[in-house]
Amino acid sequence: APIAIPDNNATGIEGQLTITPQTAAIQDLNIKIDAPHTYVGDLIVTLRHVETGSTVTLIDRMARTPPTIGSCNANNLDITLDDQGTGGAIETICGPGPNTPTSPPSFVPNNPLALFNGESIAGTWELSVSDRVSIDTGTLNSFCIEWNP
Repeated sequence: APIAIPDNNATGIEGQLTITPQTAAIQDLNIKIDAPHTYVGDLIVTLRHVETGSTVTLIDRMARTPPTIGSCNANNLDITLDDQGTGGAIETICGPGPNTPTSPPSFVPNNPLALFNGESIAGTWELSVSDRVSIDTGTLNSFCIEWNP
């Protein structure tokens, strides 16, 4: 079920996904995120493998022209993040106007998902989404993980 992302709240929300009984080691990890929001430049999104504690910041307040943090007024995220993303860095994809970042193509996350390489895919995965500025709102509809052993 969709989870409302609290407005101007650094704690945000967490969605969880449990993968069992797979024991394969990760060689390549991608993540799909569906999060309607009225201003994606407010969002910080992280992925954590609960069992190992490994955490990657996927999106850190997307900017239209880095390093102007929070200047991405696009609406909604419907994206795939992949270290080999052909659409470029997610942090720099915003153009003028409220364009929705949409895959395909896939985009390169803020920090590499390769941090998880070599870890077991099994366990609980937690996607955290926080909105760091007031006025705009949204939800985390879903996320899923794709991996190659």
